[in-house]
Amino acid sequence: LTKAEIFYDGGQLLLKEHSAEQEETEEAALEEQDDAKASEEEKKEQEEAEEKAERAGRVHELQQSIHRQGGKIVAEPKVSLFYHAWKGAETELATSIISEQMSTLENAPMNSFEVYYNAIGFFWDQASINASSLGCSTCHLLGYYEEGWEPVTLQSLYVYCMEN
Repeated sequence: LTKAEIFYDGGQLLLKEHSAEQEETEEAALEEQDDAKASEEEKKEQEEAEEKAERAGRVHELQQSIHRQGGKIVAEPKVSLFYHAWKGAETELATSIISEQMSTLENAPMNSFEVYYNAIGFFWDQASINASSLGCSTCHLLGYYEEGWEPVTLQSLYVYCMEN
């Protein structure tokens, strides 16, 4: 069997013949394309549903960690950082290095981190603490030592880990 189509194209009458086999092949190809599109759409819908569930999970976790503090709703800090802040003879250099390292936290959401630090070396007054960016609301001075090595801060970290 042959199927013929007559159509008008740009001022000409055209005749296109199809055998039954060609027709079946074309129909099968169209069905495969439709199935592939449907499969892609299902996959995309599944990915969107998974993404939505993940976002909902994150929101739920955040809601669980919110508590009232001083009349304000504040999220619990998520990351605790320990800093061994040593200041030698070149005090301005030390505070600028610490400030540069602390600047990585500038774009972090408020209360998403807390910094615990030991101040070691030359006198740390409030001006040098502020200049080094260790005066933030979530920064906590653990102690001041004229001399001290990293084990001083590592001990503070160990105690924190044991308590939390």
